[in-house]
Amino acid sequence: MLIFDPNCEPAYASGARIVDRELDLIDALRDPACKRILWRGLAAGGLTVETFERVNEIAWAAGDLTLVWEEIDRWTGPQKLPPFALALVNQGRHRGVALIAASRRPARVSRDLTASATRIVAFQVREPRDVAYLREWIGQEADGLPGLDANAYECVAWTDAGGAAKKKSPFA
Repeated sequence: MLIFDPNCEPAYASGARIVDRELDLIDALRDPACKRILWRGLAAGGLTVETFERVNEIAWAAGDLTLVWEEIDRWTGPQKLPPFALALVNQGRHRGVALIAASRRPARVSRDLTASATRIVAFQVREPRDVAYLREWIGQEADGLPGLDANAYECVAWTDAGGAAKKKSPFA
């Protein structure tokens, strides 16, 4: 698992090899004992589209991994994804790359990414436009998003096979 999280959130960092330099990232990917890598990209520029795209290029070359994009809305928009990110969304499965994307603003996520989604987990959302956007995906369950209890890890989980239901987060 390769995690791109410039914030180095404790939940992602737990048990991960944390790397900042690109060479250290490549070494970690080559190490069969290393199962979880968190790349902050600080030595490569931190919170930039270029750093985000560089981790995607490296993931594309490595293949056979799960790539986590934290706060994807910082680097994408509804109608745009940088080239390697778009390649991962559209053809990553052919290289064995699975994607997990987290966003603060669901309506700002690339439509190429959401079109490929097989699972959406939504936590407390209060912004009316985000609730309306999620309603298109998860149906009327979205109307309950503003009232979810964040402290109890409540969410609405949707899968392409089973619809949507309120429950405790699978990530808690």
